[in-house]
Amino acid sequence: MASLTFDVIGLAAFGYNFDNQSGLSKDIADAFERLDTLPHPLFLFGMAYIPGFERLPLSALKRREEAKNILYKVVYDVISQKLALPPVNS
Repeated sequence: MASLTFDVIGLAAFGYNFDNQSGLSKDIADAFERLDTLPHPLFLFGMAYIPGFERLPLSALKRREEAKNILYKVVYDVISQKLALPPVNS
């Protein structure tokens, strides 16, 4: 159900077919799920109270950064595709 919702939101909000139902964009869905999951309380404590915590070489931080990079690339690609289209006259 979540993958269908993901596809519907992509089409409705962005006019972009993530094609999550066929599994072609599994990396996008995985990245979204990684960032949508509530981090462990110790992780939240570190982010809130330890300066420079986000730059520590922790695997959880690396996975979150990779997920953000995947989603930033998707957003950039959607915007690029939209800007490449000819303007619509209304």
